[in-house]
Amino acid sequence: MTKKSKNNQTEVFKYEASEFSEILLKLMSNNKLYESELLCLSFIEKHKNYLEKYIQKNQEAEYHYLRNLLIFFKGLQETSLLLKLTKNQNWYKDNTLVERVGSLKCNSKERLEFVFPFISGSIIENAFKKIYQFEEQFRQMFGDGLYLSPGLIIDKYICNI
Repeated sequence: MTKKSKNNQTEVFKYEASEFSEILLKLMSNNKLYESELLCLSFIEKHKNYLEKYIQKNQEAEYHYLRNLLIFFKGLQETSLLLKLTKNQNWYKDNTLVERVGSLKCNSKERLEFVFPFISGSIIENAFKKIYQFEEQFRQMFGDGLYLSPGLIIDKYICNI
């Protein structure tokens, strides 16, 4: 692959990400959360195989660019899922669901914060707004404190090995 074709592929990723982001913003604004989640997953599925190719060919710049896009879309997918799972007014009465949405909130926020220096626009601002609104709702329901599941502690321990 020549340098020119590498840049062309990056431009393709950039264009597709922009197109997907515009559609996602409309879907999320219209509360079409299932559709927005599927769109994010389709972007991830379509492009994830390129990461391995970039590693094998030692194309760090392309790898990092695409990795950031995939993290961005995973964060948006998790934000959509979080909002979808908490649509029901009584979501907080299900302990398993509370744990799951707590994890989704943390994961989506961390992913979007990670890519925020590299990716900007209405879609990420909208996602942060929704996450912050959910955090406030969560705080009002359960109070201040640290919410950490034993599963997260174990996952972190395993990841550090």
